Amino acid sequence: MTTDDNTSENELLLKQKEELLDILARIALKGDYRFEFPIPEDGPLAEIYVGIKVAAEHLALVSEELETRARQAEEAMELVREQNATILALSTPVIRISDRVLVVPLVGNIDNLRGQQIMETMLASIIETRSSVAIVDVTGVPILDTAVAGHLGVTVRAAKMLGSEVILTGVTGQSARSLARLGVDLRDVVSKASLQQGLGLALWLTGQKIVDDNDEEEVA
Repeated sequence: MTTDDNTSENELLLKQKEELLDILARIALKGDYRFEFPIPEDGPLAEIYVGIKVAAEHLALVSEELETRARQAEEAMELVREQNATILALSTPVIRISDRVLVVPLVGNIDNLRGQQIMETMLASIIETRSSVAIVDVTGVPILDTAVAGHLGVTVRAAKMLGSEVILTGVTGQSARSLARLGVDLRDVVSKASLQQGLGLALWLTGQKIVDDNDEEEVA
C-alpha cells in the first residue's frame, strides 16, 4: 500500500467519523430517528453505518409506540375527568322551586372536591336564576364534621355576597351536638329542622305562598 493510499484511507476514515458523529448527535440530541442518511458501500466504518441505521429504525418504532401509548393514556385520563365532572354535577342537583327560591338536596359524603363543586354549582345557579333564597338540605349527608361545616360556611358567605340568603335544613340533633362539641360556629347560618320548614321560611322571606289548586277553583 502506497503513501497516497494511506492518505486517502485516512481521509475517508476521518470523513466517516465526522459523519457518524453528526448522525449520532442528531439522534441523541434531537430524538430524530427517522431521517435518512447515506450508507457508504465501502470504507473502514461502513458496517457501523449499517448498525446505526438499524438501531435508528428500531428506536423510531419504539418512539412511535410510546407516543401512541402516551396519547391513549391522555385520552383515557380526559375521559375519566369528564366522567368525574358529570358524576359530580349529577350528585349536586339544583331544583328551582320558584322564580326566587332554589333547593340543593345533598346526599352522600362531602370531600374537598365535592365541597368545592357544590359551592360553584349553587353560586352559578344563584347568578343564573337571580334567586334570593337557596335551601341546602343535608338530610342525606351521613356525617357533618368540621370539613363539611367549613364548606357550608364558605358557601353561605359567598351566597350572601351575591345577595342570596341560605337556609340549612335537615340537621339532626345528633349532628348539631357533634358540631357544637367540635366548636363549629354556624351562627350566621339560618337553620331549620326539616326541608318543609325551610321551604315555608323561604316562601315567607320572598313574599310567596303555596296555593292549593282546589282552593283557587272554589274561589272562582
